[in-house]
Amino acid sequence: MAAAAVAEFQRAQSLLVTDRNASIDILHAIVKRDIQDSDEEAVRVKEQSILELGGLLAKTGQAAELGGLLKYVRPFLNSISKAKAARLVRSLLDLFLDMEAATGQEVELCLECIEWAKVEKRTFLRQALEARLVSLYFDTKCYQEALQLGECPIVARPFHNTGL
Repeated sequence: MAAAAVAEFQRAQSLLVTDRNASIDILHAIVKRDIQDSDEEAVRVKEQSILELGGLLAKTGQAAELGGLLKYVRPFLNSISKAKAARLVRSLLDLFLDMEAATGQEVELCLECIEWAKVEKRTFLRQALEARLVSLYFDTKCYQEALQLGECPIVARPFHNTGL
């Protein structure tokens, strides 16, 4: 199973220059494939495929597909370490927000990711996403929302209970 996924991933990478659409299709197939959590090589290839696919979607301006990818991979994120999952979510969200596609979905997607992080009890990721949302609010001149989120106890007073 893992050997086939590795071969497909390498094929997708070789097609990056000549045929991006074929590369995107191959990466989509790898990402959609169910894998066993115990197959470390397959998990690694799927992680790489998710990041590569996200990068390709961002380069080709496919904002809706990139947002959909971020939502689609959430069940997979539960099967990997919290640190790796956080890296994937932050990377995909950064790719989406840095596209400057102005889809109007940026704040909504960021809020959905924050809510998912809360439900999954991923505090570190939630805090990082909230900080990114504050930045996004400032970029979009939504100062009131940024200030309200900035008043959140964790964002505003990280050393509150330490006596500093």
